[in-house]
Amino acid sequence: MELKVKGAYGNREGYDCSNVYTHCELGGMADEEINSTQQKSYDLMDVVILNLGDADQKSDQEILNLLNVLFSADIPPEEKKERLSNNFHIAMTEELESEVRFMCNLSQALVEQGVQQGIQQGEDMLARLIQKLFSLGRAEDVRRVAEDQEYRNTLMKELL
Repeated sequence: MELKVKGAYGNREGYDCSNVYTHCELGGMADEEINSTQQKSYDLMDVVILNLGDADQKSDQEILNLLNVLFSADIPPEEKKERLSNNFHIAMTEELESEVRFMCNLSQALVEQGVQQGIQQGEDMLARLIQKLFSLGRAEDVRRVAEDQEYRNTLMKELL
């Protein structure tokens, strides 16, 4: 099977991959590898990869600007509705308003979940570091780890 990139569009200056979408299609599979029923579905298989950027960072592609606003975790629902109406001329119906509010709540919930996971991982690493220090007889380092972030990071890299 072969993956063909049909095109990449958007901001490709430097190494910034935000505001870029790539259109790929699967191809190159020999006819004997798939039966005729699968061939019909197989011909329709494409992949689109979106690398969204900041909602305030403009792209040459209007669809990316729209998606940046819709999926931004930093823009409150009321501002999203205003931008969708003013910048993209999307009429706000009750149903669309409800969906925008749902997406905003969903993105905020995902951010909060990520923060909680990060806190839990940090606590787990600190607990493992303290256990390791005690097992090595380095009780004095435990106090220093609590007070000195740079020292704590050094020991985490060294011992974990």
